[in-house]
Amino acid sequence: MERSLRHVQRVLLATVLLSAGIALGCSQQPSVSLPWGDSSQFHDDEDYVSALGSWVSDSDGGIFSDIRLNTADISCIRSQALCNEARAYVNERSGNLLVQTFQYEIKNWTTQEVVAGLANPTARFELRFDRVRKLVTATQSEIAGTTAYAHLGGGEEAMAASRRRP
Repeated sequence: MERSLRHVQRVLLATVLLSAGIALGCSQQPSVSLPWGDSSQFHDDEDYVSALGSWVSDSDGGIFSDIRLNTADISCIRSQALCNEARAYVNERSGNLLVQTFQYEIKNWTTQEVVAGLANPTARFELRFDRVRKLVTATQSEIAGTTAYAHLGGGEEAMAASRRRP
């Protein structure tokens, strides 16, 4: 419960900071600071896993190819059977900094992996925490048949990927 409260506090802090920046009339282009390094930060306890990093698209198309400059903080609590993700990203069309939260239902929890999913009328999202390799991946499956993949990497990797794509 305490970890879930900390997650909510982080999301609220990000929202307050974002609102303060808007209220103070900060510049049109936000300064972007992503988790440092070329890999995500991964934490694993028996009943709790979390990761902090930047989503890097591994395929053409899908939501992660549209939000190249992003940061995500994900935590999963076994006893609640839930994973919570707080995500901030730069909307490339408007230049605005956006913050979103998502809640995934845990489907499977083993010593090797944690799998959680989120479904809506148009798409399904699956998070997979590989507890052996310390890697988080995401799969987005559109009902129309398109599938996109991403992994949680470090800020340096996300910045490099954003420069490679037009």
